Amino acid sequence: MPDANAKINRQVLFILYKKRKSFSFEEADFEVHRNYLDVQILLDGSEMWEYADRADLAVKTPYDPEADIEWLSGCGNRIQMKPGMFYLVYPDDGHKPCCHEKEQTSYRKVVVKIKIDKLLHGVPAMERTAVYGKGDRRWI
Repeated sequence: MPDANAKINRQVLFILYKKRKSFSFEEADFEVHRNYLDVQILLDGSEMWEYADRADLAVKTPYDPEADIEWLSGCGNRIQMKPGMFYLVYPDDGHKPCCHEKEQTSYRKVVVKIKIDKLLHGVPAMERTAVYGKGDRRWI
């Protein structure tokens, strides 16, 4: 499972560099954050992730304000990431990053955590969650 258990710094913006092996979708859980949005940029390797609206998921581990994370279970839409692509998730967007379907893969990525204001929470999910890469922009 991804290591989101660490207490996060309350800065306005910070960057995490990750070089790891992927998890199977069955090993991973959805996560949501309340205070930060994630911009996850795949630098190298292969990664799949799964997206679902928070309202469609069940709480597995209640929200931890020190780590700014809540773990959830359920099903969503899966997306194959390629180097150069990135995705943006707002608080309450359920996401299951760092996964694979059949065989474990290696990846390198940068995760930019940006603290946001409560005003952004009112933007509908279809208007704020996107996948981008090499001239490609599509809403999911």
